Amino acid sequence: MINKFGQLEFKYGDKERAKTVYEKLLASYPKRTDLWSIYIDMLIKYDADPLIVA
Repeated sequence: MINKFGQLEFKYGDKERAKTVYEKLLASYPKRTDLWSIYIDMLIKYDADPLIVA
């Protein structure tokens, strides 16, 4: 459920708040590769940080 909130924040809300949500999730569950994958996809799609895209 928090994962979905993070996705909606990336899409419609504050990207920094979305990053914080995912960073806290990943700190709690570092081995959840599904969360890592979604987080990276959201960063590429909505944040377009040149370091991530490259």
